[in-house]
Amino acid sequence: MAGFVRRCGYGGFSILPFGPRLAPEYLSGDYFELYRHTARKAAELGVTLSLYDEYGFPSGSGGWVNADGVPRFANRYPDLTLKRLDKIEEELDGGAVYDRPLSDAGTLMAVVAMETSDKRRIDLSDRIADGRIVWQVPDGRWKVMQFVCVEDPDRNMDYLSADAARAYIEMTHEAYYGRMPEEFGTTITGTFFDEPTLYRAEGRCWTPSFNDDFVRAYGSSPTLPCGTISVPKRLRPGTRCSRCGPSSTRRPIPSSSASGAGRTERWPPDIRTTRSARIRSARRPT
Repeated sequence: MAGFVRRCGYGGFSILPFGPRLAPEYLSGDYFELYRHTARKAAELGVTLSLYDEYGFPSGSGGWVNADGVPRFANRYPDLTLKRLDKIEEELDGGAVYDRPLSDAGTLMAVVAMETSDKRRIDLSDRIADGRIVWQVPDGRWKVMQFVCVEDPDRNMDYLSADAARAYIEMTHEAYYGRMPEEFGTTITGTFFDEPTLYRAEGRCWTPSFNDDFVRAYGSSPTLPCGTISVPKRLRPGTRCSRCGPSSTRRPIPSSSASGAGRTERWPPDIRTTRSARIRSARRPT
């Protein structure tokens, strides 16, 4: 570290735990002792440290991907992992009564009927009673779609859940802060997150609270899909209408804790961090 500072003029660095042979074990007592020693050495050299919040990448699992394969977040918070929006659809002609049970595959988010030629949409929420959809179908050819939020096998955190974000901050940033609070705001001046993206879960990331959060934020319901597209059986990522598709919707960001860990909205004007150091394994200094 000292050599890089002298020869290259580095103003700061970041530690990126990576690979299956990391030592000490990620988030263990020895790991934090080594990290604290590194932070103190950085302070001696007058450089800053940007806290990377993951083992491997992307951020959100605690070591499941590009690491030792242990899904630490899922093991600790199994109800807060990634969710996916699925669709169950059926086409029928008008003039009859549609009477079908609700899907039990997951949490129901919406039931929508769309006329296949002119793309008219009808929210069928008020046609649900006693676990069934009962609807007098108008003339035309109609597609009835149930949208359900289901568990995805991806072991990363639910990126659209404020509760999951708070839990992840508690598991990572707060754990660092609890062991070296004196370094935060002085030597540790920022944090780095890697690819918490919504292309996971087959491009259909969702969360059970999405509809309620959307209404609170925008004053309208996300229930009706775009009338300008023919909705495929597998919803595709990159939906362009702000009313449908998680990739176009802002989500609430949990505020940082009283300790200040996890704060990302304010950055000191003199941060000079220019490079990240990838550390595949490390030994505690003697």
